[in-house]
Amino acid sequence: MKRFYSVIISICVILGTLLAFIDFMSLDISYYNNFHRDNQIAQQADLSMEWVDNASKSIVDFLDSGEESILQKYFNNREVSHMRDVYYLFKLNRTVYMSLIILSIVVVGYMTEMDLMRSTFTPEA
Repeated sequence: MKRFYSVIISICVILGTLLAFIDFMSLDISYYNNFHRDNQIAQQADLSMEWVDNASKSIVDFLDSGEESILQKYFNNREVSHMRDVYYLFKLNRTVYMSLIILSIVVVGYMTEMDLMRSTFTPEA
C-alpha cells in the first residue's frame, strides 16, 4: 500500500509541477517580450514595438484576471472570444495543479499518520 501512495504522490508532484510551470510562464511578460524581439514580430506584422508590448501586456493581464475589456483595445471580437476559451483552459489548469498539490499533501499526511500509528501501537519484541 505504501508503494501505491508513493506512486500517487510522484505523479501528483510531477504533473502539478509541470502545470504550475505552464501557469507561471503564461504570466511572465518578459517571456513574451523576448519572443517578440527575437522573432521580430513588430517588423513582420508592420506594427510598432510599443503596440506589440502593450498587446502582450493585455494578454498577460487577461490571463491573470479574465477581464475581457482589457483585450478590447488590441483585439477584435473573434480574438477576444478565442482568448475567453484560453482563459477557461488556464483556469482549469490552475484548479488541477492546486488540487494535485492538495492531494499530495493529504496523502503524505495520511502516510505519516499511518506510520506514526503503526509505531505507537506495535508491540516491541
